[in-house]
Amino acid sequence: MNKPVKQRRTTEEAAQNYVASRKAFGRTAEEEAIVRGWLKDLPANSILFDCPCGVGRFVNTAVDMKLRYLGADVGLPMVKEARKVSAQAIGFANADAEKMTLRDGSVDAVMIWRLLHHISSEAQRKQMLREAARVT
Repeated sequence: MNKPVKQRRTTEEAAQNYVASRKAFGRTAEEEAIVRGWLKDLPANSILFDCPCGVGRFVNTAVDMKLRYLGADVGLPMVKEARKVSAQAIGFANADAEKMTLRDGSVDAVMIWRLLHHISSEAQRKQMLREAARVT
């Protein structure tokens, strides 16, 4: 049986596998275009909170678009890898999309990329979306 998505993200091996998969993943350019389309109307210096940030694949996208990037992931090894991507990010945290460790209204946008389809519980998905709404 597969481990829940949170548990699968918490090991060093999972982080290294994720880094390798990002290099081999064929839809990267397509996904980059989608994300840029979503973010294009954010004013410069807006704060983008990417949770889960994985290994930081959208850090450079945000920085390139003149956005201030803040990433978080439930897996500390993921966060460790994401920190290596760019020194221009605001920062990174070990945090859960169900219980974001930010104040109400503290960011301009939240990106929850490639997570919700892994969550089978409707209640969990709704909680993640409530948290995203709360912190924006």
